[in-house]
Amino acid sequence: MILAHDAHATYDVPPGPGGSERVPARMAARAAEWSLGDEIILVGTVDEIGFEPALAQAG
Repeated sequence: MILAHDAHATYDVPPGPGGSERVPARMAARAAEWSLGDEIILVGTVDEIGFEPALAQAG
């Protein structure tokens, strides 16, 4: 899977129990991207992704 850093949204994570601090959206986004593991290719912008027409299947 290819994921563009600028093509998904997140939000600030509110403070949690025990006095933990709010997590800014930009940090939550990075944590979410990282949690996807090694199965993705992370690119900076959607402009870095190219699409080509699918080849017709012989049938």
